[in-house]
Amino acid sequence: MTDKIKILGMGNQGNFNYIIVKKEEFFFIWLKELFASLTKIVTDDVTINEFVDKNEKFVRKKKNIKKFTDIHEYYNMGGIRFDIFYGSKKVFIAFNCSNNQRRKVMSKLEEISNFTEYKGKWKVPKALK
Repeated sequence: MTDKIKILGMGNQGNFNYIIVKKEEFFFIWLKELFASLTKIVTDDVTINEFVDKNEKFVRKKKNIKKFTDIHEYYNMGGIRFDIFYGSKKVFIAFNCSNNQRRKVMSKLEEISNFTEYKGKWKVPKALK
């Protein structure tokens, strides 16, 4: 993969993890590559929409990220459930997994993603002073 998706934020609390990524045209290809690192079986529904049209014909179309706004999808890959929420400019990915599985996901993310660096100074919020 030549294009790397930009990770804008991430975090975890116990086994609950989340990633916030920039909404890019190649998002579904990136997601399929991430899932491929977790399991041997990755279905085409990650990159292809399948539906029955008005004439009751079965139709397969490549997913267009621009049409995915305010939509929720979920996938079970490698024993991990991924909940994906599509916003207008960002995609939020939440998953619940063990520390070993998280290490596997994070090592793949380092390989196929760019992380945003925080360039400002962190200030203690007034509520914590």
